[in-house]
Amino acid sequence: IVYYENGQAYLTALENKKGDGYYEGWFFFVSKDMDSHIVQLGKGTKNKVKKEIPNAEPLLDCIEEIRNGENDWILKYRACVEQFQQ
Repeated sequence: IVYYENGQAYLTALENKKGDGYYEGWFFFVSKDMDSHIVQLGKGTKNKVKKEIPNAEPLLDCIEEIRNGENDWILKYRACVEQFQQ
């Protein structure tokens, strides 16, 4: 997978190749590869991620255990992605 942080407006502009984007207020995004659809990664996005990346269940399970707002929650998201990539 490809993992992205922040910058939803920039990611949308890259994806639609028109140079315009929007912001939805999400921090983490993934795509199956550099040419596939970018989706939000986080609590409540499980079905969207599974639609784009069917084998992402271990990553999604790891994300579900993270409590947003903890001091190291961003590091935990990164660790989940890294663990999934191995």
